[in-house]
Amino acid sequence: MDKAFTGREMRLILDRFCTVWMAGIAAETLIYGNAEGGEEDRQKIRQALKVAGFPESGYQQKESWAKLQATNLLKENQSSYEALVKAMKARASVEDCCSILEKG
Repeated sequence: MDKAFTGREMRLILDRFCTVWMAGIAAETLIYGNAEGGEEDRQKIRQALKVAGFPESGYQQKESWAKLQATNLLKENQSSYEALVKAMKARASVEDCCSILEKG
């Protein structure tokens, strides 16, 4: 049976997706001081916000908020992030990468 989400639940889900989409940009900025990529992720956010009925004038604010959330999560979980980067460089399996994150 399909579950209908409340407006609040939909906003929380959208917030989480936006944070995930901005995580790469946040990580690049933390490591290199700026982000060269991320336009595709920003486009995904804009598309999702449009579908959700957000006014276009609020897109930049939502992107900034999501980037801040992602940055804070990366900083709070820096050791897990570094372990994940190391595992990915070693071409670890997705299962192994998930295990690293679960150990946190």
